[in-house]
Amino acid sequence: MAHYRTTKPEGENALYGDFSTIQGTEEFIQSYLSRYKETDILINNVGSYFIAPASLTPSEVCHELFQTNLHAPLALIQALKPKQIINIGVSGSHLPHANTYATLYGMAKLSLYMLTKSLAKEGMHINMVSPGHMENSIDLQDKPFVTFGEVAEAIEFLLNNPSITGQNIEVVKR
Repeated sequence: MAHYRTTKPEGENALYGDFSTIQGTEEFIQSYLSRYKETDILINNVGSYFIAPASLTPSEVCHELFQTNLHAPLALIQALKPKQIINIGVSGSHLPHANTYATLYGMAKLSLYMLTKSLAKEGMHINMVSPGHMENSIDLQDKPFVTFGEVAEAIEFLLNNPSITGQNIEVVKR
C-alpha cells in the first residue's frame, strides 16, 4: 500500500476525510458542504507517496496515487468552487523527467501541475507550491529539508497577490 501519513485535524470545526477513494472524497465533500456554504481558500495538501519504479507499482497503488494527488483535488475544486486555490506539488514538477524512484507519484504531481495551469487558463485564481524534501519526509535521510514555515510563506505570498495565477513556486534547499 502507498506510504503516507494521516493526521486527523483537531478542533471543533475540523473535518476529516479519506481522499484515497472516490467514495471517501465524496463523503468529505458532502460533509463539508453541509457545514459551509462558500469557500474562500482551498489548499490541496492531500496526497499519497509510494517509492518504486512504475514496473513494480501495483495497480491498486497506482489508482490510489492518482486519486489522492489528482482526482481528489479536482473534485474538491469543482464541488467547493473556492475563490483561491493552492495545490501542493513536488519540486521539479515543472520540468518533467523520467525516473525510477517514485515514478507514479511524480506522474500524478505532474498531472496536478498541468491541471493547475489549465484551470488558470479557464479563469480560476489557482497556483501551486512545490516543496523539496520536507521536514517530515519519509525518505529524508541526510538531505537538506524545507520547513513547514517556509512552505507557508510561499502560500501566503500567493494568497496575498491575487494578480498571480497559474504559477508554480518551488521551495527547496540545495
